[in-house]
Amino acid sequence: MSSSVNYSRAYDVFVSYRRDGGETMAILIHDRLASKGFNVFIDVEGLNSGNFNTKLLQVIESCKDFVLVLSPNALDRCTNEGDWVRNEIAHAIGLNKNIVPIMLRGFQWPEHLPEDMADLPMKNGVNANNNEYFDAAIDRLSEKFLLSKPMKLFDKISLFAKNAVDKTSEVIESARINEKISESRRRLSETKTQFGDMVDVSKLNTRISESRHRADNIKLKLADHYWEKYKEGATLDDEAEKLCSAIKDEVDLMDECNREIQKIKKIPETQSAAKPAEDFKCAQCGTVLSPEAKFCPECGAVVAAKTPEAAPEFIVCQNCDAQTPFGKKFCQRCGSKL
Repeated sequence: MSSSVNYSRAYDVFVSYRRDGGETMAILIHDRLASKGFNVFIDVEGLNSGNFNTKLLQVIESCKDFVLVLSPNALDRCTNEGDWVRNEIAHAIGLNKNIVPIMLRGFQWPEHLPEDMADLPMKNGVNANNNEYFDAAIDRLSEKFLLSKPMKLFDKISLFAKNAVDKTSEVIESARINEKISESRRRLSETKTQFGDMVDVSKLNTRISESRHRADNIKLKLADHYWEKYKEGATLDDEAEKLCSAIKDEVDLMDECNREIQKIKKIPETQSAAKPAEDFKCAQCGTVLSPEAKFCPECGAVVAAKTPEAAPEFIVCQNCDAQTPFGKKFCQRCGSKL
């Protein structure tokens, strides 16, 4: 919801919030959904008048999903017809948008709501009143409640090409937006005590996601480099080693972030580390064999059938440390994907 936003751009999700008490959570939701590939619209400058209000309503019209952050007393001022949060909600209801309330700790529905908002309490929403399970709440929001789908790489490229003619103004406007988002994030850090370690975990998860994306791009460059050299019949050079080193740097960064998350959540490192698979070797000559081998390719000895390892009885949830029976896809305590 910013006056410097490119309104010709298509958005999937509109985030509405009351600045007093809801801004921190709104920024967190924006960052996490954006990292998952959604095009998210959020106000970081505050409301102006006249033409901006009209354009803001137009953005709501273009979005499939309307995410409403409900902090304590967020709806108290909605009895005022000029209240802009009320105008946003009423407009979304009138357009039959997919409205998803995000209810924070301490929020309670008012006894009476204006007629144009009367249907709001009937909407299915997500409780985000437990800081420890914020990631699980975001996963439920994106996977079960939103109608929009994350953008694929091809869609992102197409969108970029569509807006290429506005590149110069887009850069200027994006700089203003980023400056306002940075200010909001600075305010977010000042309110860290309200949300505890949830802020740190969210930031680290975002860094992991960004690092994984960079590593994947480098891997693609590495694959292209190897292929071109292979087609030319040349031996590999130092460029391949540099690319591999860059990938290792990103992997090390992801590992460091995961260790920080484990410290915050007090998860022992040995608990989260997967046990490496042991090599399957020939009993006669020690040659490493493939799992499906029946005869040793070196000495011809018959390979004894490998005794399958017993499946573990439980899986430990990385989000809340609860034990869930092996084979289940979601944690039985917090709902996180296993």
